Amino acid sequence: RAAVPTTAISTCSLRALESLKPAGERLFSDPCATLLCGEDALSGEQQSKWIQATSQSLDFWVDFLATRTRWIDDMVTMARPEQLVILGAGLDSRAYRLEILRGASVYEVDFAEVLEAKAALLAEQVPLAQFRPLHGNLGAEEEAWVQILMTAGFKPGQKSTWLLEGLTG
Repeated sequence: RAAVPTTAISTCSLRALESLKPAGERLFSDPCATLLCGEDALSGEQQSKWIQATSQSLDFWVDFLATRTRWIDDMVTMARPEQLVILGAGLDSRAYRLEILRGASVYEVDFAEVLEAKAALLAEQVPLAQFRPLHGNLGAEEEAWVQILMTAGFKPGQKSTWLLEGLTG
């Protein structure tokens, strides 16, 4: 996890906290979230850092992220894509948890060190989708990462959804 940006770990920890709620109270379940962010990210010490850093309660951030995640999950589900491209994927786990993506191609574009850390953390998990992590610098020329996608099998004529969620930098 050392190579993963703190924003990705923090976002993932909020998904994990939402997923720990009882089934009738949570907006989604992400069974990979705790694996990805680690138990330490769920500690009281880490949670208090959220409050200090943002002047908002932890509940605010869990609810904010849960609402955003559920909305995006619903949009992806309604779109029923044959291909999903996630730019700046970080610790996203939709390829592992969204049933609508079963058999679809999911291209995750991010820095090599992030995707390699994620692969190691999820080594024993099986994605529902045809998972295709792609090392790429989104700060590079557009042609560079578009070429990476094309080389990996992206088909411009297929029904596609593109996701850019919370990217900072």
